[in-house]
Amino acid sequence: MKKNDKIRKIIIYSLAVIFLMGSFQVRVPSRNSLLVLSEDETVEAKLVLYDANNNVIDQTLLANNLGKEGVSVEVELLQVKSVPIEVDTSDVSAAEGYKFGKITVEPQEVEITGDKTTLAGVSKISIPASALQLDNLTQKTDKTIDISSYIPSGVSLTEQNANKVVVSIPVQQPGAKTFEVSTNSIVVNNIAEGLSISYGSTVDLEIQIKGPGDALNLFSPAKKVSIDLKKYTNAGTYTVPVSVELPDGCSLVNNVSVEIILEKTKQNDKTQNENSSSEGQTKEDEKKTDTIR
Repeated sequence: MKKNDKIRKIIIYSLAVIFLMGSFQVRVPSRNSLLVLSEDETVEAKLVLYDANNNVIDQTLLANNLGKEGVSVEVELLQVKSVPIEVDTSDVSAAEGYKFGKITVEPQEVEITGDKTTLAGVSKISIPASALQLDNLTQKTDKTIDISSYIPSGVSLTEQNANKVVVSIPVQQPGAKTFEVSTNSIVVNNIAEGLSISYGSTVDLEIQIKGPGDALNLFSPAKKVSIDLKKYTNAGTYTVPVSVELPDGCSLVNNVSVEIILEKTKQNDKTQNENSSSEGQTKEDEKKTDTIR
């Protein structure tokens, strides 16, 4: 009997075991309990049977067709490769009087897997112009694109949830300058006691300022970008306006806002719990006093 014929018979037999009892596994043993291969290979293995409760079945109680040769498993190794993502932006246009900054994609590259020959023929993932059709843009625009359909045949992403990329398109007015401001550098004024602030997934703010070129070249947003939380006294998610201290003769191209998340601090929760406990104990003491009287 040929080896492939024997493997087919084992599979048919094992499928019957799954239907009647539970499941099966083919274990590939090695000296160090870890099999290390550098190429496709056929290795000797051991068949393990399980019942419906995931308990190992004593195979001496069953008949099988394995004989003395046991089971052989054909192991195919897939390789991994990082490739860049390229975007065709020919169908993206800015409104009249506006111009683009540097268009970026994040992440810049992804990992794909496949056999050695197929991977050798893949040098990039190309996103066509049809996936990015935007016109008359007047402000920075982010576009999320699913790249699943642009992965070449014969390969796949090593992580299936890595199929989304974000294309960022900065847009500027003539006579304006764009500044990237980290949310960590925003000055926070009047935050309520017992609350902490975070910015969710927002990492940077884009601020466009128009004015005299000399003033813009000298301007630095450090410590000049702030938010006022006087009106936000409860935990929750809010979109709040951003204030920018501007040089004379300059103005914002667009109003700027940022999404914030306010949460009760752990120390505040602890204090509230202690106060509640103290109040409860006071009431209990008062009750005992009344009883004594």
